[in-house]
Amino acid sequence: MPLYVPYPGGSNILQSVTAKLASDASRTQTSFADLLSTSITKVASTNLLVWASWTTSFSVYFARSAMLRLMVNGAEVLRAGEEEWSEAQSGGFVYRATGLAAGARTVALQWRIATAGDGTFYCRPATVEPEGASIVILEVST
Repeated sequence: MPLYVPYPGGSNILQSVTAKLASDASRTQTSFADLLSTSITKVASTNLLVWASWTTSFSVYFARSAMLRLMVNGAEVLRAGEEEWSEAQSGGFVYRATGLAAGARTVALQWRIATAGDGTFYCRPATVEPEGASIVILEVST
C-alpha cells in the first residue's frame, strides 16, 4: 500500500522525499534490519513529517509476533507488532520529527521476527499483491 505526498500547494511545504520498496524482501532473523530507508537534507528550524506504510505476510501461521519500527537518525521513534499470519497485514506510522538540526537525516522502516525458526516474514511488492512498503517525508516550516 504505497503512500503519496499530499498536494504540495501549502506554502509551508519546503520539499518532499519518497521511497518505495521495489524488490521482494524476506526476513528470518530476530534482529532488526532495514526493510526500506531514505534520506533528506533539511534546513534549520523546520520539522519533518514522516509517513511509513507496509503490507507484509508470513510463510506460515504460528500465532506469534513480529515487529516493525520507525527510525529517525538511528533512533527508534515508533514500534508496531504484527501477528505471524499467512495472510497479508497492513500497517503504518505517522510521525512528526521536531528539534532536528540542519543537515542530512535518515528515515528507516525496520523489521524482524520474534523468535528464531518461526518462519519467514515477507514484503514482496514485485511478485505478491498487495505487499509493499513506502516512506514519504515532507520538510515543513514551523
